Amino acid sequence: MKVSQAVALFLTRIKQSEEGYRKSLLGLTDLVSKVEAQKGDKGDPGESIRGDKGDKGDKGDKGDTGAQGKSGADGKNGKDGRNGVDGKDGRDGLDGKDGRNGLDGKGGKNGKDGKNGRIPRHKIQDGAITFEQRPGVFGEPIRFIQNNNYYGGGGGSGGPSESSLRWIDYATGFGSDPVLTQTIATGDVYTYTYSNGTLYRLVPSGSEQDAFYRVFSGGVLSDLVVTKGIEI
Repeated sequence: MKVSQAVALFLTRIKQSEEGYRKSLLGLTDLVSKVEAQKGDKGDPGESIRGDKGDKGDKGDKGDTGAQGKSGADGKNGKDGRNGVDGKDGRDGLDGKDGRNGLDGKGGKNGKDGKNGRIPRHKIQDGAITFEQRPGVFGEPIRFIQNNNYYGGGGGSGGPSESSLRWIDYATGFGSDPVLTQTIATGDVYTYTYSNGTLYRLVPSGSEQDAFYRVFSGGVLSDLVVTKGIEI
């Protein structure tokens, strides 16, 4: 017989003995409960017999999943990374629409009047005068009939009166070269200076007549003296 079997048989008998002992103890306990209890002396310790290590038991079933643990504390922020390389410049955008025109500024001051021009070129030959119509081309000659001098007032002794003078007398009897005074709507106004006074001649740019006037004021000619005529 093996030792393990002998031990097992021994333990079985002990259990049987313990079972009989337990019954006896219960009866004794019942009897003692009826008698006043007295503390007895401590008995000697019994010998303990340790059996052989039993076989390893089967693996138990997997236990239930435990409750979820608490969330951990947030970690510290990491250090900033290095700056990336700059990207290439984008393409230029389309041109915007033109803005509205600004308001017109205030008008500037009028410029200074230009210098007076000269009378048109003319030629006097064989008792007649001709005026240049265009460069190098002269018009029909106008013949002289009276003295070419201009006399004002009542007339000097032996001289012709103003009423007997004609347009050609005023056009050729000046004391100094005529001067362009102003250009008006109907033509150019020239100032003629004579030995005894001044007259104003209109050289027309349209259908007006070529004539001399005594007064020129505010761009208006007045007090007609004589108009141009051709003597045949």
